Amino acid sequence: MKYSLKELVDIDKLQELTDELYIITSVHSAIIDMDGEVLTSSGGQRICTDFYRQHPQTLKECIKSNTKIRKNLYTAAPFVIHTCPRGLVYASSQIIIAGEHVANVFSGQVFLEPPDKTKEQFFREQAQKFGFDETEYIKAFRGIPICTEKKFRAILSFLFKFAQMTAQLGYTRLNELESLTALQENEKRFDLNSRGKAIFDEIGNPVRMVGCTRDIHEQKSAEEALRKSEANFAEAQRIAHLGSWEWDIITDEIQLSHEAYRIVGLDPQKMKLSLDDFIDVVHPEDKAYIREQIDKIRNKEMDEGYEYRIVHSNGDVRHVQSFGKIFLNKNGVWEKMIGTVQDITDQVQRELQLKESDDRFKRLLNSLNDVAWAADLDGQLLYLNPAAESVYGRALSKLYANPEFWIEMVHPEDREKISWEAEHLLKNGKVESQYRIIRDDGKIRWLNDKKTVVYNDAGDPVQIGGIARDITTEKIAVNQNKKFMYELGERLKELDCMYKISNSIRLSKTLDQIFEDVVRFIPPSFQYPESTCCRLRFGKKEYISEKFKKTPWKISSDIIFSNQKEGEIEVFYLKESVFDETPFLKEEQNLINGICQILAEACQQHKTQKKIAQINSTLNLHSECNKIIVHAKNESDMINSICRIIVEKGNYRYAWIGFAGQGKEKLIIPSAQYGCGEGYLDNLNVRWDDTELGRSPIGRAIRENTPAVSQQISSDPNFSPWRKRAGKRGFRSNIALPLSFEHHIFGALSIYASEKKAFSAKKAALLKEIANDLAYGIMAIRASEKHRNIKKNLQSERNKLQSVLNGVGDSVHVINKDYTIEFQNNVSKDVFGELQGKKCYKNFFQMDEPCEFCLLQESLSENRIQHLETNFTDQKRYDIVFSPFQESDEKMKSVIVMRDITEKNRLQAEAMRAGHLASLGELAAGVAHEINNPVTGIINIAEILIDKFHELGGDKKIPERIVHEGERIGNIVKNLLLFARDKKEEHSPAQINDILTLTLELVERQLLKDGIHLSVNIPSDMPLIKMRRQEIQQVFLNIISNARYALNKKYKNPHENKILEINGEIIESGKEKYVRLIFYDRGLGIPKKLVDKVADPFFSTKPQGEGTGLGLSISHGIIKNHGGNLWFESREGEYTKAMVNLPVNNGWQSKKEI
Repeated sequence: MKYSLKELVDIDKLQELTDELYIITSVHSAIIDMDGEVLTSSGGQRICTDFYRQHPQTLKECIKSNTKIRKNLYTAAPFVIHTCPRGLVYASSQIIIAGEHVANVFSGQVFLEPPDKTKEQFFREQAQKFGFDETEYIKAFRGIPICTEKKFRAILSFLFKFAQMTAQLGYTRLNELESLTALQENEKRFDLNSRGKAIFDEIGNPVRMVGCTRDIHEQKSAEEALRKSEANFAEAQRIAHLGSWEWDIITDEIQLSHEAYRIVGLDPQKMKLSLDDFIDVVHPEDKAYIREQIDKIRNKEMDEGYEYRIVHSNGDVRHVQSFGKIFLNKNGVWEKMIGTVQDITDQVQRELQLKESDDRFKRLLNSLNDVAWAADLDGQLLYLNPAAESVYGRALSKLYANPEFWIEMVHPEDREKISWEAEHLLKNGKVESQYRIIRDDGKIRWLNDKKTVVYNDAGDPVQIGGIARDITTEKIAVNQNKKFMYELGERLKELDCMYKISNSIRLSKTLDQIFEDVVRFIPPSFQYPESTCCRLRFGKKEYISEKFKKTPWKISSDIIFSNQKEGEIEVFYLKESVFDETPFLKEEQNLINGICQILAEACQQHKTQKKIAQINSTLNLHSECNKIIVHAKNESDMINSICRIIVEKGNYRYAWIGFAGQGKEKLIIPSAQYGCGEGYLDNLNVRWDDTELGRSPIGRAIRENTPAVSQQISSDPNFSPWRKRAGKRGFRSNIALPLSFEHHIFGALSIYASEKKAFSAKKAALLKEIANDLAYGIMAIRASEKHRNIKKNLQSERNKLQSVLNGVGDSVHVINKDYTIEFQNNVSKDVFGELQGKKCYKNFFQMDEPCEFCLLQESLSENRIQHLETNFTDQKRYDIVFSPFQESDEKMKSVIVMRDITEKNRLQAEAMRAGHLASLGELAAGVAHEINNPVTGIINIAEILIDKFHELGGDKKIPERIVHEGERIGNIVKNLLLFARDKKEEHSPAQINDILTLTLELVERQLLKDGIHLSVNIPSDMPLIKMRRQEIQQVFLNIISNARYALNKKYKNPHENKILEINGEIIESGKEKYVRLIFYDRGLGIPKKLVDKVADPFFSTKPQGEGTGLGLSISHGIIKNHGGNLWFESREGEYTKAMVNLPVNNGWQSKKEI
């Protein structure tokens, strides 16, 4: 810019204004141009000038803060507020003239709330830290003004408007200087002031004039500039909504500037006001406050500023703010007060809105359990929510007083990481970290801190904020979980050791093998396996692990059973330097105690192993016998196998099974044997009666139905008939066990041992169980054999019946009352597939519930044969017969025979059609003969008349019309003869348009008579199709006839919707082309459930006597024979579409082509 700010405005006047503002508010302010020259400066804090700006480190922080303010000045905000690292608040606003930033207005160096003792202690620590004179430094600290945030923002608003006013004055002055420069360049003007005095002669006449002339151009320019400056100042006041006033305290007169008049809403023509006039415009609720302030001023008490409301004459309420300064007269008396008044209504409203928004946001943040915080880029704390007190364990005031608290409280081990993240926060934009803090009470807490940089509209960072959540509980849980997992791992090692040792015992290893496993398994299960060794001593034997060495660090446990110490386990640690005290855990001592207990039990088990082996042998014998009984296929194999198993698994000498004969002699008949008894049963002659030959153990067992034992065959008198042959084979004792089932005794099992007294009571009881199971198995096989024979006979009869049913040419089914198909013959399977176990209605008719027309339940309930005919989903018609019967379980079922009568009905339809056509042919021939002769005469006469009229020059229109109508009658008769001709015509190429035209000639007059509007839209370029014309004509006639019937039923008289539309088109399906004709009528329509049945033979929706139900069925067959398809779409009561698709190339060849 060509001019500096001090050349454009009156710096002295600005200094006076900022001085008065300082007197009123005690808040420092200054104007500094862009070259760093201080143009005005009012006030100033010693703590900044005498201390902070004198120490290199604090000066660096001050420069950093100023740089940040200058950087943020270029945002859209009217002013920028900043808090320095010591907590002093100051702000700045720009002065822009003609779009150029020429200077800045600074204000501040205040506290927004009174500092407490904690804050003062912080400043004392700062004095010690930087080497300041603590006494002077604290005195300067206590001299820092305290200004509420509301008041500070009001001062900033004033300074912002002051900056605007300064800019406006500067801009006006700039224009004046530029205009003056231009004027001076164009012309030179002089302003002169002349004074003179007349000189008179002796008689009093003026003779000359003496005087001087002075150049007053500069004076005039100054006066003009002053006038314009005052006008500009007034305009600047108006722009800034800032007025000035003067109150004469002695006379109570008040003088206002023009802007002040506008602000208070009074008439500016009234240049002087009384104090009462002013009080009259004050809001009623604020008048007492104003009078109170006036009284305080009169009593020489004065506040810094005043906020109150003014009520304009139109009822508009405005918020204003006044600042004033007292002036004394020469006697020191308070004479007047001069000040400013500013309209702050917009500011108050914005502050209210902002406060409401802030309150909502603060309530939200205050409700959080997590710490919400905000700080400026220097780390100066701007906000903390109440949750910080519970998390950090300090009062909020202490936290605010020491902005460095957050890093001071960080755990020393985490500080380096947190410092690095803080340095990189601005670069990354956001950081999330977890770290520990140490509270004043010594407690350590874990925090999860999410930090985010806040940017202004220009994309520059302005502050940082974040949410810190106390995750101590979660961390403790995680650590506890880690500890638990470690301890669990140790316990798992111990359990693994116990499991391996138990498994060694379970595998029935010898004691030597078990003890060797023990010393191998113990070291890996201890806390330090690489430094552990083990020794086990049992009796006179010793077992040691690898690298065994005795050391002073040992734990041991004794192996005790039968109340005696039989051995011990010792565990040693090898590395002496590893441990200050005992290296063993109590869990490890418990482990070897448990192992010793297990080993004691193992020794006890080995001691009784022989007894257990004997019991297991018997149990194993029982088990093996049961397996044979369960899996046996026939009796002979089973009883022989039982004898074998008893001998082999039971370690017996011989076993045999005999059945009780039912003759008079009551012989016991041997049926199975095994063992060292070859020839023993030959001519044995043993009975079960009460005779000498019936007193053997087996005889008594059968007769008395109880086990019989001979513990010493050589001395048993009852065994004397067989003693010799038994002795030869080494039989020393014998037991016989009865075979009985449901109190019926049918035989016995006899077992021989090579030892005397081999059958104790326990063994006898176990063998008795084997005999009982054997008896049950024998009877089960016999019952199974009997059942198999019965089943075989039944299956034979069933096969015969099934052969008969399969030989029937119809589908036969057995269906129960739940509609489940239990049987179907081969014919049914071929037609319908495998349906046994499925519902008949779902698989025959694709319905989700029983059919309405079904007679199954009626047939079952009345126990009589029922009969019906119905159509299936494949368009076939079946005759169904329901024949009920009762099963052996007394449940009613039905044999259902389904006969396909589709072909039968078709033949009937063809026969009827042939009859109809024959009758029609005879009628058509007679009619043709009777009509053609007179019509020919009529045409001939009409042609004669035409010739005559031609000769005589008469009107030929009437005879020509007679000829035309006669020929039309002839064509109708010809078409009727063609349609009625009963012969199988050959297929030939034809156009669908021609066939439809011939058909319409037969019915067109009927349609016209019925009032049916006919619309035909078929392209003329339809391709030729090989077809039988008569058959296709018959299809079209049937469809048109049905449409006519439906339209006449719906509309008895002519109607605008009584329409039949016939449209044609060529379509493609896959690689084939088709000609499609659509017959669309707006008649009665067809019910949805009947649409699929209209092409069934003998099905008709017409009343009895009005239709045969064959027309569409025959038409469907004709179209199908031509390789096409016929189907219907309909909505009941609205319309019906009959659609015909005929392939352009149906594969037929004419005789000529062949």
